[in-house]
Amino acid sequence: MQLNLQLIGSLTDRAISYVRIHWLLELIQVSYDKELTVRYDFAYLDQLLDRLYDIGLYPGFELMGIPQGYANQHPTARFWEDLVSRIVQRYVVRYGLQTVARWRFESWNEPDLRTYNVLNFTVSDYLEYILAIRAGLDHVRNLPETPRESASTLFQLQGPAGLFKSETNHPLCWAAVKLCNGGDCPFETITFHRKGSGRWASEVLSSTQQLLEDLFTRFPNVRRLGFANE
Repeated sequence: MQLNLQLIGSLTDRAISYVRIHWLLELIQVSYDKELTVRYDFAYLDQLLDRLYDIGLYPGFELMGIPQGYANQHPTARFWEDLVSRIVQRYVVRYGLQTVARWRFESWNEPDLRTYNVLNFTVSDYLEYILAIRAGLDHVRNLPETPRESASTLFQLQGPAGLFKSETNHPLCWAAVKLCNGGDCPFETITFHRKGSGRWASEVLSSTQQLLEDLFTRFPNVRRLGFANE
């Protein structure tokens, strides 16, 4: 992986600046003291992010996975909010606000797929999760040391990084868009995956256009958000 990162970072004119990586939170280790207070060890995550920083790359930081050793099979909203807040504060201190402000924070990748939905999110679980990670980012935005003039634009969140197939089979990403249409939206940018067959770029363009038309017809209030096909 290190060689791949070096090759990406060496491309001329910074042709690629971001690397989007699954399961980053699983690089964090958890232990408990006698009072069962959670203690986090970020050493492995530090190593990876230090490497990206040294090469001049930014993470597409998916808030995905469960720290190793975490005992609760059903993480609470408080857990997500606290963990995200700790992560952002740690790396603002480590790399500086100017660097971390350029990171792209994103929710769980393709949460409707069994391959990725290892926590067996229900719709209510998932909505609680995305609102909690938003709250964790907002907590750092609102700290006294965060510059007031830029606070509202810092630590933006992308999601739901979904395939947006049938609502029956992919209820989580559709539920997130419904939430955003109602106004209580944790995302600044709606992300989706339209990849085509690999033969023609026109397939990606046409399927993206079709999805956006469907979204804007059914959920007109989301037009104010950004959109990105990853």
